[in-house]
Amino acid sequence: MMDGVLKYYKKDLPIKKEGIELALIKINKKQAKWENLKFLMNGSYSSRVEPGEYVTLYMNGQVMMSDTQFEKRTCWEIVEKGHGDILIAGLGIGVIVHNLLKKKEVKSITVIENNLDLIGIVEPKFKHKKLTIIYDDIFKYKDKMQKDEKYDCIWFDIWPTMDTDNLVDIKKLHNMFKFKLRRNRNHFMESWSKHWCQREQRESYRSFW
Repeated sequence: MMDGVLKYYKKDLPIKKEGIELALIKINKKQAKWENLKFLMNGSYSSRVEPGEYVTLYMNGQVMMSDTQFEKRTCWEIVEKGHGDILIAGLGIGVIVHNLLKKKEVKSITVIENNLDLIGIVEPKFKHKKLTIIYDDIFKYKDKMQKDEKYDCIWFDIWPTMDTDNLVDIKKLHNMFKFKLRRNRNHFMESWSKHWCQREQRESYRSFW
């Protein structure tokens, strides 16, 4: 079970800076029941919201990330399979970083984030000798990498919503970084929500024809 990160932010919330806001959201039982009903009506049987308090990141007014159970479930794969040297695109509120740092089999985590203000807010919460956060654009970062720089796991998480349009970027990133992945029996490269987007795309094709 993945941990949330509310304890790292709660005393400082809300935090606002240049189009960024980290806020505390509270979900009561009635709200959770309604959200879960909407998930069921949309066929998302594995999605579930529990009553509680959560951290939510807004960027230019749009929800980018939170530490609700649903959000954590969409990231479980990298936390479950993460090992060795890991490259992550997208810092968010540090949920993935926090949970990976607890794993003994993780040697290093390199995060590429293109928002300097977000780095300034999040990085101090998770300082660790295994963690390096680099201010850069993941689409430009590959050309700056050392020739022998490779990773055991690569995870791309730069999209605010699950949308089939994300598949264009996902394909491009996987092609760009496939030679930066170490070829061992447990190597792993994936993107947030890729499987959901592919499934939705297939369903849309079927319904069209």
